[in-house]
Amino acid sequence: MSFIHLHVHSEYSILDGFLRIGDLIKRVKEFKMPAVALTDHGGMYGVIPFYKRAKKEGIKPIIGVEMYFSPTSRFDKKGKEDAVNYHILLLAKNFKGYQNLTRLVSIGHLEGFYYKPRIDMEILREHSEGLIVGTSCLKGEIPSLILSGQYERAKKRVYEFKEIFGDDFYIELQNHHLPEEERVIPELLRLAKETDTKYFASNDAHYLKKEDAKAHGILLCIQTQTTISNPDRLKFQTDEFYLKSFEEMWELFKDIPDAIHTTMEIAEKCEVEIPLGKSRLPKFPLPEGEDAFSVLKRKCEDGIEEKFGKETPEIMERLTRELSVIKEMGFSDYFLIVSDFVSFAKRKGIRVGPGRGSAAGSLVSYLLGITEINPLQYNLLFERFLNPQRISLPDIDIDFSDERRDEVIEYVRKKYGEDRVAQIATFGRMEARGVIRDVGRVLGYSAKEMDRIAKLIPFGMNFNDALANEPLLKKEMESDENKRELFELSMKLEGLIRNFSTHAAGIVIGDTPLSDLVPLQFTKDKSVTTQYDKDVLEEMGLLKMDFLGLRTLTVIENALTLINREREENFEIEKIPLDDEKTFSLLREGKTIGVFQLESPGMRRVLTGVKPNTMEDIIAVLSLYRPGTIKSGQVDEFIKRKHGVIDYTSIHPLLDEILKPTYGIIVYQEQVMQVAQKLAGYTLAEADLLRKAMGKKKKDIMAKLRDDFINRCINNGIEKEIAERVFNTIEKFAEYGFNKSHSTAYATISYQTAYLKAHYPKEFFTALLTSVSGNEDREEVYIKEAESMGIKILPPDINKSDIYFKIEGDAIRFGFSAIKNVGENAAKIIVEEREKGEYRSFYDFLTRCKSGKINKKVIESLIKAGAFDSLNPDRALLLEELKGNEKKKPMLFSEPVKKKKVSKGKIFDWEKEAFGFYFSGHPLKNYIERMRKNEIKISSLSEIESGSNVKLLGAITSFRHYKTKRGDVVLKFVLEDESGKISIVAFNPVASEVENHLRKEGIIRIEGEYRIENDRVSVRVLKVLEFLTKRELEEKLKDVEKRGFHLYLKLKRKNINDEFLRSLHEFFERHKGNDPVTMYLVLNGKRLEMELEREHFIKVTPKVITELKKLIGEENFWYKEEIFA
Repeated sequence: MSFIHLHVHSEYSILDGFLRIGDLIKRVKEFKMPAVALTDHGGMYGVIPFYKRAKKEGIKPIIGVEMYFSPTSRFDKKGKEDAVNYHILLLAKNFKGYQNLTRLVSIGHLEGFYYKPRIDMEILREHSEGLIVGTSCLKGEIPSLILSGQYERAKKRVYEFKEIFGDDFYIELQNHHLPEEERVIPELLRLAKETDTKYFASNDAHYLKKEDAKAHGILLCIQTQTTISNPDRLKFQTDEFYLKSFEEMWELFKDIPDAIHTTMEIAEKCEVEIPLGKSRLPKFPLPEGEDAFSVLKRKCEDGIEEKFGKETPEIMERLTRELSVIKEMGFSDYFLIVSDFVSFAKRKGIRVGPGRGSAAGSLVSYLLGITEINPLQYNLLFERFLNPQRISLPDIDIDFSDERRDEVIEYVRKKYGEDRVAQIATFGRMEARGVIRDVGRVLGYSAKEMDRIAKLIPFGMNFNDALANEPLLKKEMESDENKRELFELSMKLEGLIRNFSTHAAGIVIGDTPLSDLVPLQFTKDKSVTTQYDKDVLEEMGLLKMDFLGLRTLTVIENALTLINREREENFEIEKIPLDDEKTFSLLREGKTIGVFQLESPGMRRVLTGVKPNTMEDIIAVLSLYRPGTIKSGQVDEFIKRKHGVIDYTSIHPLLDEILKPTYGIIVYQEQVMQVAQKLAGYTLAEADLLRKAMGKKKKDIMAKLRDDFINRCINNGIEKEIAERVFNTIEKFAEYGFNKSHSTAYATISYQTAYLKAHYPKEFFTALLTSVSGNEDREEVYIKEAESMGIKILPPDINKSDIYFKIEGDAIRFGFSAIKNVGENAAKIIVEEREKGEYRSFYDFLTRCKSGKINKKVIESLIKAGAFDSLNPDRALLLEELKGNEKKKPMLFSEPVKKKKVSKGKIFDWEKEAFGFYFSGHPLKNYIERMRKNEIKISSLSEIESGSNVKLLGAITSFRHYKTKRGDVVLKFVLEDESGKISIVAFNPVASEVENHLRKEGIIRIEGEYRIENDRVSVRVLKVLEFLTKRELEEKLKDVEKRGFHLYLKLKRKNINDEFLRSLHEFFERHKGNDPVTMYLVLNGKRLEMELEREHFIKVTPKVITELKKLIGEENFWYKEEIFA
């Protein structure tokens, strides 16, 4: 005898169920129960993970849902208080029942949603086949009617259900020791007898074990946004809502044993097999008599003329091979579908990326216009994309301009039907930082206190790792029993599903209405989305595509619009020469901030090392710059080989052509495949399987692969020793090999943005800054970069600025929408109103812009940003007037307010509030410039080699502690000077020394090691040289005014020529300052001394020292600190 749980809520009953699927199945197995149901509230989100896990563990999965049921119509939408939503339990007997479940859930969400997703009797009758129905819990219609004294109505309702479902309708009995259950059970049994209806027992399981009741209560509080101390909060009245054993259930229902036995009967009725892995590709709509392959072939042939002008044997051989594979695998419709929506985007002027992923290796994709990369030109392989021996759906992801991606999705919806296209679900989970805030709020802690504790948890780290690595966090947990409870509850909830949302790019297209197979619902913006995530949809064989919004494509499009605004002939980015010297010069110098994929400090350093001069070099850089290749030394090896610093010998002549573009190094996955093909006689399809298997690094598999490769090489006439060497080389680099097709496509975008930056910097930066409006960190970086190229960034002006950044003469004017608290809507209103006439005064602005979008916060931000300076530069006065206007005081017509005296520092602070960064100046500049000795500016660190010792001077702006796995205490803080900021790491004992100064306002002088690791730039503190509080600074600055450096130069006659003198003159021009210079000229063995005139004085800085070393040599100059009168 056994019992089967038929009423179970997992974590997919979001913020209600506290049962993880794995824990549920494990517990059922421990109880030796042969089956279990999953019946989440109003959704089927977890059905497939549940189905697969149960099957794997030998447990029968019973698929169900507890739906909300309207006793009248699903279209009734009364007030929330009057809305009646009963619960009803639905279980699938077979696949038809499963399909009806997905349809009912979809209808409940798409038609019947009113606070909850509701179905009604009409729709239940229509989709009744294959379903078992239970009366559910106390919130079910039948128990509710009985409890409200409407027994006869309840009986009538039972007959209505039985008319539809016959013997598949059951009365459900539950006993959680609730008084209402004690009242209703006898009446339900009476009803069962009078209507000849079977009944079964269930436990409304929401959590695993009895002791989980408190954590579940916390979860409900998080859902309802209340606290545990609120007496009116949503709560379960007992702690009996857990997954009980057979013995526990028998004890509850031993007087009505049939209630237990019937659960087995129901389980035996349920035999659902969900067809996973079966392809369900949609058909491309074609005229009568046309077939997809013939149309595909014809379009490719047309593409040859457009792309190449004429056929060649190489093109036709490749096309024939690709089309043969596509036909054999049944993917003709797929290519036509993708080609169609890409063509639509291009017709509508929506910028499409040149390619993404391995699809760029397909000639068919190129001929259809899906990609813009000629795979023959770059030696890209189709088999890396589609391999008949590696059965999987093709995966063509497309990049679109991020501002217009939705237009393409809408086109696809209309083309294939609203019921066959949907976005894709994704689930957000409770991470340590977030869950401790949630639980803390529920337990009554202040937001400030929880924020403090949450910040002790490093980003992305779970509780166990954080407690092991962060001593202050552990100390916090152990500080008292209440805190321990806070942490224990948080750790219990960590990892549970927190919310349902939609995948940023994923779209699914069905071959039939999606609700035949997948439950659907609305997103917040009323788009239809699946309840299954992308992995589940792929397992179900549905066509999933990523329509990605790529910001850089919008930047390119907007830059082209600006460039072409006043040109007669349109400039087309697709037609730029791929050997432009100005572009490659910019790349070689690493001046790539703002350039797609090439702007990180580490990437810029690789560029200056590689010094690219061809597209192949850019492709290689994108492939090489990853943690594994950097750590392995492959990047340094590539640079040395490229520049002839070290020679490399050919392993075998057959490999020379394959490895020549990468100087004998295997950089790409495609090269692994080509080597296997050339030397061992593999087909490219076989070689692709070899590549994939090698990436897994399993010893037993690797041994078999080695033997097979070497034997096939020998059979192909290759010596065993060479075969072994080649395999060792492949094995070494295979794990680092990158997809060349993807790199080639993205290198094209990198080159295009580099070209725009080199040739049209004004237009490029205007588009770039507009694309990051609101992202203050990127705005600050790009503004500094634009200024370094001689482009002035003008402040916002109420009568000159546009919604976005704009070109104004030779400068760029700040856009309103980039100011904090303003945003696009308010900016549009300001600009539209200005079209009626310029704003004549601040008061004129206030009277004309009275929309609710232009609130006090917006105006305050505009004032602080200096947007009204052209009308009245007294920002403090305007802030006072705004305050007066808000209080309805007629300040503008009363006595004039005296001009407010405001410090420069205050202006800087206001601007930081408005922009998120210092704009017209920096409060530290005055201090740091005058206090700097030989410290380097933070912005100049990019010129320094990783591993170099540096001295820095700046202010600490934020900090946190953590602990390494070895138990070392680490202090991380951000150091900021007038040029930028950088992350600093300090270990003990230096960390303790720094910690002494953390709470003080002032400037710290440090010496440390500059490091670039995994694209992260940091400095490890070796020594604290000095710390000065603000007061100490003021005192010291009085002395600093008199202090400086005296520079001494020694020049030899033999080294002096016209070129040298020109370089020396330029050096003095670049570094004008107040430090005197004495020059010694060695002539015929005699030394002449010259004190240079004041106009030739310079500013001695670390950059000056570095330049002098290159210009005249370290031994030919020196400097010393002096006090000047």
